[in-house]
Amino acid sequence: MAEVDTIGLKKIYVNAEVGWDNETLPAKNTASKSDWKDLGDVYQNTAGLSEDDAEVTIHKSETSKRRIVTSKQGDTNLELSLMSPDLDLMARYFGGTVTTTGSGTTAKKSWKRPIKYHAKPFAIWILAEDGYTLKNALCSITPKLEMTYSEDGIFLVPLQIKLLGEVQYDEDDSSPIYVAAS
Repeated sequence: MAEVDTIGLKKIYVNAEVGWDNETLPAKNTASKSDWKDLGDVYQNTAGLSEDDAEVTIHKSETSKRRIVTSKQGDTNLELSLMSPDLDLMARYFGGTVTTTGSGTTAKKSWKRPIKYHAKPFAIWILAEDGYTLKNALCSITPKLEMTYSEDGIFLVPLQIKLLGEVQYDEDDSSPIYVAAS
């Protein structure tokens, strides 16, 4: 078996056409179905995947030295920042509505952010520059706004992504986005 080094972040895709009870990774897009979407531009050096400590429980016998040890893996979390997302991406993660006024070259969009945020379920597909692809059938994405109004400031939206389903790593390094043959 050859060693595989997983390095770099190539692209992240999300699929919002899942429910909170989802346990199956949605299929790739086809010519007639396009549920997978680009997460957005990830700001350089902000993406990090981590796992919380495992929860270990030790059951001990009163009458012997017998022990039963059970464990549950800790939560897997992905944290990153989107770089200058457009208003449609803001609505995808925060909720709310995007409206357009005017038409043609004078059309302007407006996004109204809701007061209360309700997390929505997503499936996620993370392509590395090289190595394993991480896939998860169910995650929650919690966004927040962050902006430095200075000459060298940039609009960022930090995302905390909690992977709730089984984490799958595989060698399928293809995109879930359908590309027509040329």
